[in-house]
Amino acid sequence: MKSHRYVQEARYGFGISPYKQELMVYAGHSDCYGDCNETIEKFTMVKVNPSQIYGVTDSVSESLQDEDH
Repeated sequence: MKSHRYVQEARYGFGISPYKQELMVYAGHSDCYGDCNETIEKFTMVKVNPSQIYGVTDSVSESLQDEDH
């Protein structure tokens, strides 16, 4: 599975496709981390651990803050 091109192209080293990362950040931004995994499951029919959403959202947030400076 790690050889899949979407995993190889994944940003921030999470091994999660860019599209799924985008959904995670959207859900993490718009809902509390404890419930946003349910939103992701509704979007993709794939279960996601809230700690994964927190990690991706936090990493993207830090990256965007770095770009602002």
